[in-house]
Order: sequence, then C-alpha cells, then structure tokens
Amino acid sequence: MEGGSVTSTPVGGSAAVATSTVSATESEKLAKDFKPFNLSGVWKRVRIENYENFLAAQGASYVQKKLACSISMIHTITMDDECTVARIQEKGGPIDTDNEYVIGGESKETLTIKNVFLDTVTWSSDGRLLVKKLKLPEKGYELWVYRSLENNGKTIKLVSFFLPF
Repeated sequence: MEGGSVTSTPVGGSAAVATSTVSATESEKLAKDFKPFNLSGVWKRVRIENYENFLAAQGASYVQKKLACSISMIHTITMDDECTVARIQEKGGPIDTDNEYVIGGESKETLTIKNVFLDTVTWSSDGRLLVKKLKLPEKGYELWVYRSLENNGKTIKLVSFFLPF
C-alpha cells in the first residue's frame, strides 16, 4: 500500500499540518460521539508528502509524477447542512472533475483524466470523509482518499492510499 498526503488551505490562506494520536478507548468514544464536519470551501494545494510514490504505484511515469506534483490544484467542496451530500470539484492541469455524492449512498462511476472509477463515499469512524475509487474496468486497484479539517478548520488534509488487488 502506497500513500501520500496533500495539505490544502482556503484560497488566500496559509498552511499548517497538525497530527494527533488517540488511544483505542478515546477512538471508540469519538466514533460514538461522531458528528460529521462540513468541509465546504475552496481549498488550494500548498504542500504534498510522498505523493510521487503514490502516483508511481499507479504506474505514473517520471514526467507524469513531476507534473502532478507541480500543478496548482484547487479543491472546491460544497456540502449540505446535514453533511449527507458532497460536491467535490478538483481543478488543475489536466484534472477537471466535478462529482456530487450522497454520503453513504450508492456507488457512482466517475472519470478522472482518462481513467474510469466506481466511487463510494462514506464517513470514517474517526470523522474523515472517505472516497473509495475502484479502478474500472479491470478492478485491479482501489484508491482511498480521506479528507479532514485541521488547524481549527484553516486547512483540509487529503490522505491518499493505493491498494492493489
């Protein structure tokens, strides 16, 4: 499993990444008391970590990896008040996606560049929005993309994993 993370800030903001560790008991309590966070906003990518390895695991060439890491990405997320519907738009370089999801609803086919995926969106037990992207048609791998707010809502962090079958 290869993973990478991307930190994005509101357009015009500054970046900071915060991490924390909780015990299993605290984690169970957090899951029980979980209330989804509204991730709505326009977010600009400001930092990446291990993203080239994440892309390489998917078969990206050296040039593709360098280009993907240098693109100024903008993520626009719009959620309803109950945090049950999310519209996720990603723009930068050759990427221009606009997908609306019912969180916890039916999977839907999406297109990123020339790749077709079957996306399923849920809330993880620790409060992150999780988009699982199954590669079609061969179903040879799945991408997991977690999104969560950090730094008192000033940044949104994306953590991505490549899971081959």
